Amino acid sequence: MSHSSVFNSQLVKLTDDNLDEHIFELYSENAPPNNLGFVNKNSDNVTISIPESNIDLNVRQSISQLSSKQTTSTTGYICWSTSVHVADWLLSPICPFKLSKSQVLLELGSGVGGICASTLSKLVYHYIATDQKHILKLLKENIAANVPSYKSSTLPNSSSKSNINIDVIEFDWEDVESGSYNLSIVEKRPVDVLLACDTIYNEFLVGPFINTLQTLLHKNAYALVAIQLRDAITIERFVTELVHADGLSTYVVPSNLLSDGLKAGYQIYYVVKDI
Repeated sequence: MSHSSVFNSQLVKLTDDNLDEHIFELYSENAPPNNLGFVNKNSDNVTISIPESNIDLNVRQSISQLSSKQTTSTTGYICWSTSVHVADWLLSPICPFKLSKSQVLLELGSGVGGICASTLSKLVYHYIATDQKHILKLLKENIAANVPSYKSSTLPNSSSKSNINIDVIEFDWEDVESGSYNLSIVEKRPVDVLLACDTIYNEFLVGPFINTLQTLLHKNAYALVAIQLRDAITIERFVTELVHADGLSTYVVPSNLLSDGLKAGYQIYYVVKDI
């Protein structure tokens, strides 16, 4: 199914006219899960199962870094359930967004687990996982441990014979210029798909994240933004600012297009450049 057919027939465009109703429905019809959404907060070494796809990943995270007092964000040091559900959904027949070997995919805020990178990189031409600098060491280790063979300019043990092309770069949304430069080193083509899982968990992130979407999206690209429904104030601000963002159009992916895992406590938005 093409993006245009999905886009025209099944997605719901968010506007000022239906924004309040959508935000109300998020929390009245889509009950938030009864936990914060971490996969496992008790061990640094976890096995993560992608349920419908029969994939198991062995991932190293850092519980101690999560609770450290460092000034940089620490949430990326452990794995969150949104990535598990999104990876499973994008691999499933129900998902209307079919990734292809012609696409360059950039993931914003990959976290240390590399869950989406390890499972989805085989579907696209080039998968680029990104995060802040302090996350990258573990992210690289986990991808290298879970992808048997890959071609890469940023990961060890690269194989020129592999048909999986994957890289890891620093991309801080507060410094889009530097992130874009890092991107240009590993890929000259424009990005076709932006993917973001559970990247909006406080209000401070909203502006920089939307600015990054505005910078990276072009007329032939789209973004899939997955959120877990936690703090209603943060989510309301994010969705409202996204709808009002210059040059972007935002659509709700309805529940009938989502997997069972995403129907309870999550929402997916499809974002494109205004044409």
